[in-house]
Amino acid sequence: MTKTTIELSDATLKKAEFVAAHQGVTISQLVAKLLEDLVALRDTEEIDKPWMVGFGELADLADENRRILDLIDEEFGVVDENDCR
Repeated sequence: MTKTTIELSDATLKKAEFVAAHQGVTISQLVAKLLEDLVALRDTEEIDKPWMVGFGELADLADENRRILDLIDEEFGVVDENDCR
């Protein structure tokens, strides 16, 4: 394992210390984990396409979405010509 030095603002360091304490890890462990996660994202190119991170998150609701769209079509899909005059 290699040691390195990083420079952080006091505000960032305090926030990082809070997050690390909340997670029950050291600052060193927190930074290492965050960097590992960032590298993993980079490897999968998700970081290059941030809009793709949440893509498909609602896929499990496809049936419900279809049901709602069908109800909307049922209610509003037929236009009565007399309503347009």
